[in-house]
Amino acid sequence: MNILMICNTDGAMFNFRGPLIKRHVADGDKVYCMCNNIDGYSQELYALGVDKVLDVGFDFKIRHGIEFSRSLKSCIHEYQITHIHVYTIVSILYFFLVSEIPRPTRVVVATFTGLGRLFGPKSTFLGRTFVLFILGIIFKKFNTIFFQNEEDFNYFSKRLSFGKNKYQLVYGSGIEIEEKEARKSVDYWSSKLLEHKQYSRLCLMASRLVIEKGYKDFYACADLLKKTHPDILFVHIGPLNREIIAQGLSLSRENLIILPYHKEYKSLLELVDVFVLPSYYREGIPRSLIEAVLFNKRIVTTNYSGCKHTVIEGKNGYLVSPKNPEQLAQAILSSLSLDELQVSKANTLLLKHKFNINIHYRKNLEVYDKF
Repeated sequence: MNILMICNTDGAMFNFRGPLIKRHVADGDKVYCMCNNIDGYSQELYALGVDKVLDVGFDFKIRHGIEFSRSLKSCIHEYQITHIHVYTIVSILYFFLVSEIPRPTRVVVATFTGLGRLFGPKSTFLGRTFVLFILGIIFKKFNTIFFQNEEDFNYFSKRLSFGKNKYQLVYGSGIEIEEKEARKSVDYWSSKLLEHKQYSRLCLMASRLVIEKGYKDFYACADLLKKTHPDILFVHIGPLNREIIAQGLSLSRENLIILPYHKEYKSLLELVDVFVLPSYYREGIPRSLIEAVLFNKRIVTTNYSGCKHTVIEGKNGYLVSPKNPEQLAQAILSSLSLDELQVSKANTLLLKHKFNINIHYRKNLEVYDKF
């Protein structure tokens, strides 16, 4: 197969699609990637075995949509693409301007990795209706459409029911069990946190400074617990430097530190007691939560679309209501008392039945071979 993977950024392509790319390369397939090369991951993609990384800008400008359509057709002809797999709603919407998919392409698949702000709490009925109308046209161009959580699957099954025979459910992006191997940068994080050695517990949140990710609730939770539980250190990793500067955030508070995004942040998971993500963003299933499951961490997240599928209540963590720092604080304290063996068993169960990359790869192949 000659497979073209399309995604909004090269960082998302490497971090979320990397395991699938490796599987395809190992099976002798040629993989091409079309994405916006803004995160500096092109060399990492080539190191995985990608034949070509094609730079395409993704936003909602008509001009870029027309350029995408031309680039797509040119890529299909030049590299004899037989299969196309499109990820993220932004990339999927670009297919509105693609009049037809030329040969030799015979399979076109889409994966919704969450619905984001287009269907989030602040979206309007008129806005959602318009996007659904556009998607209804686009869906006719796809052979199969994957949704990464039950909420999105049911939402589209109800509102765009004509395409139900194309819809499939797969949990998250999948993860390699091997990703849990010891990482050389654990010592780096240990030294980074050395000045905070008075703390015996570590709560970690990993996200950008997107308000719907719930970072303000995480900060408020730190404030609530700083006097009653002075042994807990709260760490937020992931904000981009430009976001930190734009919002004028202090990188260090009494019991809270903010660390800019780091490619080896997963090593920090080795040191964590509780992983926290108070998100009310329309996630697929957040990669950071799946990584926390892999690293056998206690998890506190919201009872919200996508996030809730990473928790077996009272076994590996707790679910809370969005925008509720008090409930979040209580859940963190409760999770600290969970038995480690019980947490490990619950996380192993989730990995086996939902998040193992082999499940995702097998489902993709079934679709690719079907048409």
